[in-house]
Amino acid sequence: MRNIWKIINTDAHRIFSSVVVLVILMGLCVVPCLYAWFNVFSNWDPYGPSATSRIRVAVANVDRGADLFGLKLEVGEQVVEGLEANDQIGWVFCDSPEDALQRVYSGDCYAALIVPADFSKNIVSFMTLKFEHPALGYYENGKKNAIAPKITGKAKTAVQQTVNTTFLQTLADGASSVVQVLDANGLDAETTLQDLSKKLIDLSMELDNANAMLDSVAALADSASHLMDASARLTSSMADTIYLTADISKDIGENVNETVEGTKGAVDTLEEAVLLVNGNLSDFLKKVSDATESEESLKKFLEEEYNESVRKNLTELQKGANDLADRLEELNLDLLSRQMRELGNDLGSLNQDLKTAVETADYSNLNGIRTGVHVASGALGNLTDSVTEASVLLGEWINQALTRIEAAAGNITELLEAFGDTMKGLTYKLSALSSSMMNVRSGVLDTKAEIQKAQEELLELADFLDVLATSEFLQEVMEVLSSGGDMLDNHLASPLKVSDEVLYPAEPYGTQMAPFYTVLALWVGALFCGALLKVRIREEDRPKKLRMTQHYIGRYVLFLCCALLQAVITVSGVLLYVGIDCAHPWAFAFAGIASGICFITINYVLSFTLGSAGLAASVIIMVVQVAGSGGTYPVEVLPKIFQILYPYMPFRFAMNAMREAVSGFYGTYYRDNIRAMLMIAAGCLIAGVILYYPTKLLNDILEKSKQATGIMI
Repeated sequence: MRNIWKIINTDAHRIFSSVVVLVILMGLCVVPCLYAWFNVFSNWDPYGPSATSRIRVAVANVDRGADLFGLKLEVGEQVVEGLEANDQIGWVFCDSPEDALQRVYSGDCYAALIVPADFSKNIVSFMTLKFEHPALGYYENGKKNAIAPKITGKAKTAVQQTVNTTFLQTLADGASSVVQVLDANGLDAETTLQDLSKKLIDLSMELDNANAMLDSVAALADSASHLMDASARLTSSMADTIYLTADISKDIGENVNETVEGTKGAVDTLEEAVLLVNGNLSDFLKKVSDATESEESLKKFLEEEYNESVRKNLTELQKGANDLADRLEELNLDLLSRQMRELGNDLGSLNQDLKTAVETADYSNLNGIRTGVHVASGALGNLTDSVTEASVLLGEWINQALTRIEAAAGNITELLEAFGDTMKGLTYKLSALSSSMMNVRSGVLDTKAEIQKAQEELLELADFLDVLATSEFLQEVMEVLSSGGDMLDNHLASPLKVSDEVLYPAEPYGTQMAPFYTVLALWVGALFCGALLKVRIREEDRPKKLRMTQHYIGRYVLFLCCALLQAVITVSGVLLYVGIDCAHPWAFAFAGIASGICFITINYVLSFTLGSAGLAASVIIMVVQVAGSGGTYPVEVLPKIFQILYPYMPFRFAMNAMREAVSGFYGTYYRDNIRAMLMIAAGCLIAGVILYYPTKLLNDILEKSKQATGIMI
């Protein structure tokens, strides 16, 4: 302990016995303080209007304006007026865009804002449903200064706010004018909205009619498609039939002579058949007539001759006569048809009389049966005569008709073949038309779906307008608009207000930067001490039996005193001379003293154990901490390596303790950071003792090599 006091006394005597040494030490304590003070001053308020107003930004306006609701809207001119009233930037108003750009290129201005000719037109383009985004030309000089572009970025924000405010105010004025015009004409919003709602409902009903019409069109298209398909199949079949008919017509033309002969034979056969029926029927009628001589003879005839087969034949003969009468009537042989029908009716009456006599066993109707036989015989005679005459006429008619058919068969064949080709072509066209009808049906159904969707939206809008028309909200809005646009202007221009409440205030900006520059100055001061003060005691000043630990502690006191003096001067100047806004000045001062102790201990241990290499290490540690301790930028935005090293940096604890003193305490955060710095200092002192001998050999080699160069101290 005695040797430690000897070293301390010797150092004090040498300092106070030499003015030069005293002046150097005072400079050693004051120079780092100046570094802190001047940097805090330079960063006092770099983003305030007093500083940024000296940053020059050129402005050029060539906007031609636009019309909105009949109002002349000149946003570019209003932007210029707004910037003239803005003192955050040093605006330089130019006559042309070329002049503004030239000022940026030459470095006379940091940036330029150019309002294009179509700026106002693009702002109101939404009224034409062809929205064009308005764009300002912004040009900045990227090489003149790294921070200046960040400051001039306020120019863009200021212009955007001006444009938004101007546009919204213009809309508000227009809306207010419209409301005033409506009021002057006796129109109120409630009636107008209700009328509009009714019109929307009427439109929805019209859409119902349109949907019904589209249903009909779709059904018609569907039916038309089916009809076209059926027609295509029919025409295809007709074409085949026509081709077949043409072949048949050709065969008819070729075989007409055979047909004529066959027809004549058929007529002759008909005549022979009638004559044969006449003979057979005449015999039957004669037998019936003979049987009517008496009731006994009639009974005998009916029992022996008039059996079931006879009755059936008479019934079929009656039906055949009537059918043949119909065919003869179709051939316009009216006389023959009438006689044939009379014969059939007479045979039917006679057959019914005979059948009645059999069923009732009453044979007394002899006169009625005899009269029926007489009438039937007369009708049969007339028919036979008429058939003979008609057979001659019918044969001639058939002969003439078939002759005409033979003459026309050739022409008919050609026409049928041509018509068959036409029908084939029509088949293809009908198939294509059927497909088109299906497409029409699909399109109609899609259109109907869209109309139904629009109808639902119209009804929803109508309901909304009904509710809105009677709402208190509408009444309040109309009152605001009727009173003029000023209040609405202010609300639209700034619809959102943010209530700023800074939890740990530190204004101005220089106050926020004071912890960083104070800590940096204290480290620089500690580094100067390691470079200017010797850590080794001269041989002539060494006490007897001086141990390494005594040497280590004795010279450390000198370094510690310089560090304490540096800390007191630095924090006093920051608090009193610079005048930062500090919530807890004494805590700030104590944090500065603790930082000085921590930093000087680190630098002393490095110098004592490693010599010049220790000083180099101290410089490297300082550089790393300046870049990565979060003094200027948040550590989260720094490269990964700095984020890894950040928890172990002494700067971190020193700045955090000073920030607590400046802005206000949170829990034990201030105390924890102070304790961390003192523990670092204690740990370094112990490490210096432990590392001295292991590093002594390396340190001696480095010192000899350095002295051998002849140029290093």
